[in-house]
Amino acid sequence: MNDKVSVKITVWFMICIFFLGIIFTFVIYSNEVYANKIHLENEIDMTGQVKYCIDSIEITDEYITISGWAGKAGQNIELFDTNILLRLDGDQDFYCLRTELMLREDLKEYEGYSFEKGGFVSLIEKKQLEKNKTYHIYIWYKNDNLDLIVPTEHSVEVE
Repeated sequence: MNDKVSVKITVWFMICIFFLGIIFTFVIYSNEVYANKIHLENEIDMTGQVKYCIDSIEITDEYITISGWAGKAGQNIELFDTNILLRLDGDQDFYCLRTELMLREDLKEYEGYSFEKGGFVSLIEKKQLEKNKTYHIYIWYKNDNLDLIVPTEHSVEVE
């Protein structure tokens, strides 16, 4: 009798762990690719104090991936806090994409400063964006106590 009870408890425990694992995986996945629509009062920084490069924009049937780097001229990057922003012409709101830090050995010495921690990659599901629209790409640079929205010359068209 005790063996049957312990087997039932073990089976139920394993089923619960399995479903918790699925829920946890879904939550983590959703957080990685979901973009929040936000309204920012920050002015667009046109001073050129943030150096940047968008290395690639990859568009697949389901996702848009944007990678590159950014860093403030004359300053080492000590703390990574950068986001990619997408915005339609005339819209005041931005889609804020999470970014993941990509260490950049090639930027360890950039104009005398370390931009090694300035590399990023971001991902968004295309279905979150309006079809047949062109989104301009901005960098929200919040590293080392700064808070700047930097326009780029890049855009992405969602079909």
